[in-house]
Amino acid sequence: MRDFKDKEEWQFGLNLYKAADKYLELELSAMAIASFRHVASQETDSDTVFDIIETINNDMAHDKKCVAFGEKLRKDNIGSLLKNDRFRAQLDASGKEAVWQQLDELIFAADLVKKRYFVCKPHASEMFQEPSIGADEKTQGYCTICQARTRNSGYGYGHSSSGQCHERTAWLPK
Repeated sequence: MRDFKDKEEWQFGLNLYKAADKYLELELSAMAIASFRHVASQETDSDTVFDIIETINNDMAHDKKCVAFGEKLRKDNIGSLLKNDRFRAQLDASGKEAVWQQLDELIFAADLVKKRYFVCKPHASEMFQEPSIGADEKTQGYCTICQARTRNSGYGYGHSSSGQCHERTAWLPK
């Protein structure tokens, strides 16, 4: 299945999925929905994301997997959607309950605190730890994982050097 190149590529993929599903072309249906999801997931324009979500809610409300994908798309793009006039108007028109539901989904952000870490690139995806404080009362800029490993092995700092270790930031619950 090709990736669609025109502006409405997501619409074509969704329409193809609906037709293939209707006529029980299971292989084509699976390929079309996979292409639609791929294309829709890559979309960053808030108006287009809003259009995709609206189309799913209006035309595919019977398809639980499509509706779940629409919800995921909304959550993944909530920052840009909250700035979108059409999304805001829809939220406003949906009443107080819809606004409170949206606030409930976003409330987790109020409980996040910014933490800073020093981790080398190879260990960045493995784990975060608080940076250690040196004898000069300043934060050391070495990967804490590499430091622990080299202390245990008795060798130098291994691959960690100031050129490889970069400070990382993570948002964690309080």
